[in-house]
Amino acid sequence: MKKIGAIVKGKYYSLNDEQKELLIIWRDLKAQKKKLSKKRKKVNIKLQSIKEKIEIIEQKQS
Repeated sequence: MKKIGAIVKGKYYSLNDEQKELLIIWRDLKAQKKKLSKKRKKVNIKLQSIKEKIEIIEQKQS
């Protein structure tokens, strides 16, 4: 397993087991948040294009 610790002001501090576990969970949540953010952007782009298509159809009908 990779050595896990924290570098603060140029000094390396090793973490105890509980801190390591929390750090791993935090990193995982951070990665999930990033993925969700990307998905959200894609969905917003699709939603915007659908709204534009609806507006075009409504303009043609009137």
